[in-house]
Amino acid sequence: MSVSEPPSDGAVVTARKPIAYDVSDDIARIIFDDPENRNAVTAAFAHEFARVTELATTDSSVRVILLGARGSTFSVGGDIREFLADEARIGDHLRLLTDLIHAGVRHLVGAPVPVVVALNGMAAGGGFSMALTGDLVIAKRSAKLNSGYTRSALTPDAGLTWLMRARLKSSR
Repeated sequence: MSVSEPPSDGAVVTARKPIAYDVSDDIARIIFDDPENRNAVTAAFAHEFARVTELATTDSSVRVILLGARGSTFSVGGDIREFLADEARIGDHLRLLTDLIHAGVRHLVGAPVPVVVALNGMAAGGGFSMALTGDLVIAKRSAKLNSGYTRSALTPDAGLTWLMRARLKSSR
């Protein structure tokens, strides 16, 4: 999926969205589609995640939602380079990302249909949270989960602490 953006010289350049979305055969497919950046959570990613999860969960033709990723990484979580690009506004930037990712997570957790996550490779930080939104998570043997937050001196977010308790219930 792509969007056309006019560059300064007037020519049209096609830029790929960070998340591909389509519905066919009653299946909504939400595919993280920025493997070159390891499906990092950027502002564009967060906006698109909130948008497509709302579409998928409100479309009455959808009977199941599939969440997956292109490339060898599900999502490395937040794009630290983008966070630091404008240090004076980092608080505003993080609030925006948090609000958007939380909206997407809420959409999937509250979905009226089953959510299936196809987990390939690393799911870190917010990617870990997004991986836990599935009613069913199918992981490759090589898949890895990493909260990542403490390495960046942050507390877990994107619903991670709630999702871990809700999805990874302890047994006796």
